[in-house]
Amino acid sequence: MPGVKYSFKVRAYGTNASGKTKYSRFSPVKSQKAVVPAPSKISCKMSTGGTLVSWSKVAGASGYVIYRNGEAAKTVKASISSWKDPESYDSQTGMYWIDNYYIKAFKNVNGKRIYSKPTKTVNFRS
Repeated sequence: MPGVKYSFKVRAYGTNASGKTKYSRFSPVKSQKAVVPAPSKISCKMSTGGTLVSWSKVAGASGYVIYRNGEAAKTVKASISSWKDPESYDSQTGMYWIDNYYIKAFKNVNGKRIYSKPTKTVNFRS
């Protein structure tokens, strides 16, 4: 589960000639925090009324945040049933503007949002 830190250790075992099980020592403890994967692709294109921003889906994501010029521009729920491809319109763009876009996926865990790393930034001239 994203946002949760997991720790583990392992050891080998085998059975000797007399049928008794023997165990090795445990390995050192390893810890890793579970994370939300980032969308792998992002693209932008001009569309009627603004810029169409598209990205790759992230399995299990609760939603996505679209960032324009370093600030959150829009939050989109992943559960919208009509989605075939994740995409959203940004109507806050203007002619001949250069905007920088990136996306972060998030997962809701115990009432908190756990965010992915951002996608690659796309510089788009409208």
